[in-house]
Amino acid sequence: MMARGLVQNIQGWNNYARASIAFLQQDFETLKAERDLLAARDMRGLNTSAVDGLIRCFDRPYLEAYGSAECRNPPSDPAPE
Repeated sequence: MMARGLVQNIQGWNNYARASIAFLQQDFETLKAERDLLAARDMRGLNTSAVDGLIRCFDRPYLEAYGSAECRNPPSDPAPE
């Protein structure tokens, strides 16, 4: 049983959530920092891929940055640094 107020960061979920919030607040530095923390915990890489899309398409609306194949899966484009 978890102590009251303690929230587990299972596979980087908290980092994923904070990265999404940073994108919505247009805070690029926090977005990149949370992405790096997420990548260390995201075993399957699905959330890291989504955050990479937010970084690649930072200047676009959330729905496009999150959902478009161009942002999430560009051909042979390595993850942003």
